[in-house]
Amino acid sequence: MSESQSTFGKWTPDVERVCLIFDDLQNSSRDILMKDITLPDGYALEVGWRGENTPVVWAELVCETFGESAASFWTAERFVESFSSYPHQFDKDQGIFFITHMGKVVGSAFAWLDNIPSTDKPVTKGRVHFVCVCGAHRRRGLAKKLMQSVLRYHRAHGRQAATLRTETFRDTAIAMYESMGFRKGQMSEISD
Repeated sequence: MSESQSTFGKWTPDVERVCLIFDDLQNSSRDILMKDITLPDGYALEVGWRGENTPVVWAELVCETFGESAASFWTAERFVESFSSYPHQFDKDQGIFFITHMGKVVGSAFAWLDNIPSTDKPVTKGRVHFVCVCGAHRRRGLAKKLMQSVLRYHRAHGRQAATLRTETFRDTAIAMYESMGFRKGQMSEISD
């Protein structure tokens, strides 16, 4: 069994999750925000929607990263329904990040808002959403570059904090998030 299958084959929509929070985004001098992460040769960061094929490319990435159990839930159709249908919560021009290797998408992450911005109550928290990197491309700093991109996006858009949710069995990912400055929190802390 491959690492991808053993680690990511457990995914189901109702699996137990943990909340992590990056506090004080505007005033932070943590390395993840200050020092630019350089990608290895052959890799590139792309920002924004990749045309009408984006949902299909993303669904293939999810299948390759998380296995068939996630792919059966996160289809191209569900991508369109869940992400691109919410223009006030998802900036498809600047808030979606892809890592490519020789033209193929091998990683992605989204900058997401859980609440719709309004003049009455500004959104102070942004979410780091759906960070994934294919198994063959892990341990090269790609997830950190994606995380850096999303955090910088939220910081540039005035967010005070960034949150994320992940499955409790993703020990390696949780350790990476904590090493970047995230802390474990309560689900009630996610939204404004």
